[in-house]
Amino acid sequence: MDQRPLLFMQPPVGFRNTEINDRQIRGRRPDPGKFESQWKGLYDSLSQYFSVEILCDPFEYPTVSRCPDSCFPANIGLVTGHHSILLGRFKEKIRRLEERLSVQAFISRGWNTEHFPHPHVFEGVGEAMFLRAGMVFFGYGYRATARSFREFQDLFPEAEVIPLHLQNPKMYHLDVCFAHFIRGREDFFIYHPGAFLPDGLRKIRDVSNRLRATLVPVGEKDALRFACNAFCLGNEVFMPSGTGLAQRLRRDYGFSVHEFDVSEFIECGGGGVACMVLRGYLPYLR
Repeated sequence: MDQRPLLFMQPPVGFRNTEINDRQIRGRRPDPGKFESQWKGLYDSLSQYFSVEILCDPFEYPTVSRCPDSCFPANIGLVTGHHSILLGRFKEKIRRLEERLSVQAFISRGWNTEHFPHPHVFEGVGEAMFLRAGMVFFGYGYRATARSFREFQDLFPEAEVIPLHLQNPKMYHLDVCFAHFIRGREDFFIYHPGAFLPDGLRKIRDVSNRLRATLVPVGEKDALRFACNAFCLGNEVFMPSGTGLAQRLRRDYGFSVHEFDVSEFIECGGGGVACMVLRGYLPYLR
């Protein structure tokens, strides 16, 4: 049996159907030749470190080709334990088909599935991140709402759920402006201060003190290149290319950084490297 940590990915079979929308950095349709090559490059590289599964095989689930954003499975839900997932509810109608397909995909794998209460928006790892010590950061403001936060609290009464109100429309998900890296007993908070209200920044600092986490602020230029849309496995960091953050992580903190050109997905879909995977495990338990 493959003992490597599990990742889910989804080929961009519907991405060519992406319409011009307000999430795009460039107002254009994606280039199939480029995005297919970029996705395969990411898949091949991650397969050296992870056990990578295709969430909805296009041959088994042919309607996935009608889902332009299915290549961003991080928004499908939030893994809550061993083979357990809280499935989300999308704000955009175009992604509702993904909800039904993901239910089938996880049930067929024997996973325990729970659904976020209707009709409240919850877009998986894009909104919520488990930290250590029973703490969860929950971002809201542009997709999830304050009511979503309260519903999430009710689902996890034993957890300390910490709301972070997002204030920058270009940072509409928490995972676009914040990442939590765990390396052994070390914690790192990678974040763009301009995405949060002052109260949210205070909460991030307070939690970093409690966890003795290293704060790594990211400037606006790098944030708009989705530098924070990254994740790690021990000392290995996986992130979009073309940012100054990569060099800082190598030089100042000793990480081994793997950079990927996912520009078509960032510019035409509003998602980077971390959006393109769903981790099938809880990072703080690795």
